[in-house]
Amino acid sequence: MTRRRFLLFAALLLFLIAVFHFKDRWNEYRRIKTFELTRALSPALTGYLSHPNPHIRASAFQAVYRIGDERSAVDYWAAFLREKDPVVRQEALFGLRYFPSLHSRLKSLLEEAPPGEKALLCESFFFNSESEEDVRFLISLLNRPGYPADTLYIALGNLGRQEGFSPALTSFVRKSLMEKLSEESSRTHAYALSQWKASPEEEVRLLALTTGLDPWKEYYYISLLVSEKALQSLLDDFESFPPQIRIRYLQQAASHDALRGLLYPRCKSSLERLPLVVQENRPELLKEFLSTSPSFLREAAFRRLLKLQALSADEIQKYREDSDFLRAFSEDIEAASSLAGSDFLFSLTGHEDETIRRNVHAGLAKLYPEKTTELALQALEDPDFTVRLTGYDLLSGNEPLFKRTLLERYPREPDPQLRIFLAESLQAEQDRETLKILKETEKDERVLSIFKPLSTPPFLKYNNSDYLIRFNTEKGTVTIRCFGSQAPQTVENIVTLVKKGFYDGIPFHRVALNHVIQAGDPHGDGWGGSLPLIKSEISRLSYDEPGMVGIADRGKDTGSSQFFITLTPRYHLNSRYTIFARVIDGMDVVGKIEPGDLILSARVLNNMR
Repeated sequence: MTRRRFLLFAALLLFLIAVFHFKDRWNEYRRIKTFELTRALSPALTGYLSHPNPHIRASAFQAVYRIGDERSAVDYWAAFLREKDPVVRQEALFGLRYFPSLHSRLKSLLEEAPPGEKALLCESFFFNSESEEDVRFLISLLNRPGYPADTLYIALGNLGRQEGFSPALTSFVRKSLMEKLSEESSRTHAYALSQWKASPEEEVRLLALTTGLDPWKEYYYISLLVSEKALQSLLDDFESFPPQIRIRYLQQAASHDALRGLLYPRCKSSLERLPLVVQENRPELLKEFLSTSPSFLREAAFRRLLKLQALSADEIQKYREDSDFLRAFSEDIEAASSLAGSDFLFSLTGHEDETIRRNVHAGLAKLYPEKTTELALQALEDPDFTVRLTGYDLLSGNEPLFKRTLLERYPREPDPQLRIFLAESLQAEQDRETLKILKETEKDERVLSIFKPLSTPPFLKYNNSDYLIRFNTEKGTVTIRCFGSQAPQTVENIVTLVKKGFYDGIPFHRVALNHVIQAGDPHGDGWGGSLPLIKSEISRLSYDEPGMVGIADRGKDTGSSQFFITLTPRYHLNSRYTIFARVIDGMDVVGKIEPGDLILSARVLNNMR
């Protein structure tokens, strides 16, 4: 009996020790996460980089690089160099890219890095590369064994998206990529080549590689085809192309009159006709799209007709009350001024559509500089906050008047989104004096987070569940699985909004062909969102496949309710936008979404843990 009691006592003691140990560890995680989410860099946080527990150290590395303050670069570098745990080193290696001051140090590490670390080290080094020297260094690594080819090709493709490289370097990169091209070439090789382009002489070789492939290799090779002859040779295959490859082919073929004529009857949707319409040169055909087409296609047709100067005075008079026409018309007020009198143009500052009012105020200020102040003050009285923001933008050229008006109007500005935009603008200008004055008048805690770090974040989650969320749209249902452990705060924010019914009735305001669809703005045009803003939670998840779900933002730590779903691999978004979920059902629906389609309802189905 005594032995039995002893064993029970020992078991209870071990249980209590485990509980207290777990509680202490949880408190440390919580403290690190609080530092991260309040963006509070402190010696206490960097001290965790030397903690005896590797899990704590990994969390600390992640918190420090998500804060991304260059003042911690030296401590981060020293902790990375002494780190021995391979898992922790992987987290630290990933974070090196967020400290540009360490860029030059990474190059020397590449030579001695073990194979398991070379990929992340290459990613981090080339993340901040801009020089031609770095591009040539990258090409040299492709010719050396032991370096991760896929990582290097992605880096090279992302660099190819930049502008300003010399013709000599561009030619050198193209030649290097073409020399290595074969049927066995990877998707990432094809991606890199697609960003640096190919010469017309190479089209025959590329055509030979566009069949029987990974569909995304085919996608990238088709994006390199330019000549009518090369594209014509694939016309018979068009019907069998997957949806996104069909769109890519249409975009490439749209500049050829003969091909456009052959492709219109083969298009399955207005979304597929869009690439053809934006390149169409035949006014009579464009005018056919003005009768029964959806709004986004009518607007594109109007925009093209205006560019071709193919609308008569009678037709312009006919469409003066048409919002699709006026949105296209108002995008270029200088050109529009030759088609309509100034009285009509100024009358549009009172139009019911806020996009038109916003465009017209900005356009008229360029056309009539002497009226800029008058137009700005008029815009500041507008009921829509985006038009009022345009008013402030127009005043910014007159700094004394801008500051005087801002200090006068800010305390009574009703929209917190606009107050956030204004504070962010002042931060970008480093106008600390004005910021200090505005901070003293601000009462909304959601806006105050722009002026100073919050002592407590809106959500404090170290981990979260892998919730399933189903969006019921006008085109069908889309189900996503959230990554609760990778982006716990973001997931908590989205789940909370879904449970409140926030997304019900909200449109997909943006459809960027072969790129993303985007929703989550109650304003309906990309200017709005929910409050409070949430912090970025960048992780090692990647946009290497379609169907990844990320948070749209206008810079670090400015995310909220707007999210996007990728339509194709989007390598250049990696390490820049928070990934919080992936589509697990309904990608066919995602590909059918058109601008303006509604999310009818959104529901949390369950969690996966």
